[in-house]
Amino acid sequence: MKHQLPSFVPTGPSGLNTSPDALASPPLAGPSDQSNGSSPSRSWWIFLVTTTVVAAGLRLAMPSGIAIEHFDEGVYSSNLWCPDDDYSYPDRHLYAPPGLPRVIEEAHLWLGASDFTSIAPSLLAGIALIPLLGLLARDWLGEPAGRAAVLLAAFSDIHVLYSRIALTDVPWITCLVLALWLIGRGLVSGHPPVLLAAGLVTALGWWTKYTGWLPLAIGLSGIVAVPMLLRPIHSPWQNWLKRMGAIVAVTAIAIAPLFVSLADTGGYSAVAANHARYIVGLTGWLSSAASQVEHMAAFESPLTFVGVLVACWFTSSTPERFTWNAIRRRLLPAVAASGLVAIGSFSALVLVAAGLALRD
Repeated sequence: MKHQLPSFVPTGPSGLNTSPDALASPPLAGPSDQSNGSSPSRSWWIFLVTTTVVAAGLRLAMPSGIAIEHFDEGVYSSNLWCPDDDYSYPDRHLYAPPGLPRVIEEAHLWLGASDFTSIAPSLLAGIALIPLLGLLARDWLGEPAGRAAVLLAAFSDIHVLYSRIALTDVPWITCLVLALWLIGRGLVSGHPPVLLAAGLVTALGWWTKYTGWLPLAIGLSGIVAVPMLLRPIHSPWQNWLKRMGAIVAVTAIAIAPLFVSLADTGGYSAVAANHARYIVGLTGWLSSAASQVEHMAAFESPLTFVGVLVACWFTSSTPERFTWNAIRRRLLPAVAASGLVAIGSFSALVLVAAGLALRD
């Protein structure tokens, strides 16, 4: 017996659900591949597990070369050596929130203090990013894009290097990807557990790095952009905004203790003032970009090139093809709107920091 979609769900010529919710992201249960409507194949899971194992091998290779070398690594790994400063490096809050240092401290207590246990949180986060990125890319863009994203991340020499360093970059990027995946699914499904998880993971990233608010800005940008890319028929704007509000509320509750703890050390205004030293403005942007390119070139190795070749081979071997024709007319307004949202989010944070500074 043929099942029919409810009358309120718009369908295309083939009977597929073409509502904005269905087009924006797959449901939590059932088909998750937007390209062909099929469930993840066995070959996909074999590929994902195999690539994750390869990525783990690359990040764990030559463990004797893993060592604490960067000054900031020492700051994050020195909790147990600072008993007179409440087990925290002096002014550590200016470097990063206490999330990663606390995890490293627990690793030292349970497994013993060493270079490897100091870097273990970054290693685990770097390995976890591979399957998470694959799940996100497959949900949003289809299986070929998921395979390409997984391979590019697995063989990225820069990501391999930073996964072997006790810094906040890799743990936060993993939180960012997971938060975006959950936010996307939560906005579409509205399932309370997913909305709760999205807020908690966003807060976890914020406890790791002060840029942890970024998933919220990206989620809001998506809400603004999707109606511009899709026909505004039955656009669920109000539902998306309500669900985004729930995610923001959960994040705010979970991150509030961090800002309360900063009150004893000058508040967030002290952190913002410290970060302001690294802002060079438009006049210094070009020189900073050139310096960054030089650093990236120094990091590059044949490993990334291999990853690009393998990713190209995987994507070219699939018969599916992507075209921009359907969205190119709406792409510029969507990009502009997303940029305005990002600028507005940053401006709001600056105003909050300024208000805190005036209050202090």
